[in-house]
Formats: sequence, C-alpha cells, structure tokens
Amino acid sequence: GAGAATAGGVLAPRGLIPRIPAPRKMIAPAAATQEAPKGGICPKGHVLSQYTVPHYGSGKTGTCDGCNRKMRTEETVMDCRICNWYLCPDCLPLQDSEEDMFEAIWKRFRDGRDRIGKIQIFRHTRETNPVDPPPPSWYTDQQYADICRDLRTSPKVGISRELLFSWYKRSGGGSIKKDFQTLFRS
Repeated sequence: GAGAATAGGVLAPRGLIPRIPAPRKMIAPAAATQEAPKGGICPKGHVLSQYTVPHYGSGKTGTCDGCNRKMRTEETVMDCRICNWYLCPDCLPLQDSEEDMFEAIWKRFRDGRDRIGKIQIFRHTRETNPVDPPPPSWYTDQQYADICRDLRTSPKVGISRELLFSWYKRSGGGSIKKDFQTLFRS
C-alpha cells in the first residue's frame, strides 16, 4: 500500500512489479479476440485480448501466469498472443470491486496456501514497490518478525488473508486499488 510504513517502519512503501513468469507451453492460436477491458496488459506492455482456451489434447493444459492455475478447455482468459502470456478471470477480474482486486492480490502471493510467509510478504513488498523498493538489507528475519508482530501474528503462524486485508483497510495501510493496478494493469 501507498507509503505503508508503520510508526516503526515495518511495512515498506507500496508497489509490485508483475513477475515475468516462465513461458507457458501448449498455446494454440487465438480462438477469439477483443480489446481488453480496463487496460489489461502483459509485462511487456501489450494489450490483453479475450482468448478462449482451446483443447490442447489429452493431459495437456495451459497455465495462468498470475496464479499458476491450470486452465480448463473453453475457459475465457485475458491473453497476450505475442508473449504467450495470460491471466485467468481470478487474476484479472473483469469487475474491479475492491473485494475482487484484493482476492487477486491474495491469490498471487499465497502460493496455494491459507497463509503467506516471509518469502511471499517480501515478494509482495518488492512487487508493489517497483519504483522505490526497500534496500536489500531490509529483507531480514527480524523485519519479517516485526511485520508479523505488527499484524498480531507470529512468523511461525504466518499472515492470513484476513490479516493482510486488515492491513490494507487500516489508516496508513496499503491501497488495494493501487497495488492491484501495479500488479496487473501497469
């Protein structure tokens, strides 16, 4: 979130750079295209278009580049044919409600778990602060412990969806909309 440091400097300034995922395998020609609503773009800046996932053959699937979820045949995604890169409807919701945007942020960092740990919260910090991330010396075990203490959890327990959401909602916390735009639309 924007300038999201606590009094003790626990959480860093906002921002996330979309990670450039490994190339997907098994992508067929675009089944349908239409300009992406609300400015969806790939990491290289190409406008995303709607794409219907084709049948790749037995046992072969495409994968969302946001959350790594396997895609189903005939599922509609937002796609860059040039880069062979796409996002599922969960990672690039067509409606920009705050709940949908937070859910996309959470799914990006939770790595399929119900809590995020040090690696994920530090990745969140780096990727939501592309212009002015904390220096490498900021990413320490002590910093993670301070973040957990600030969120009223422990490093062993980790950060739940509810705790991260509460951080976004409190005064001085992050901005769901800005982080979502940085992660998925910039």
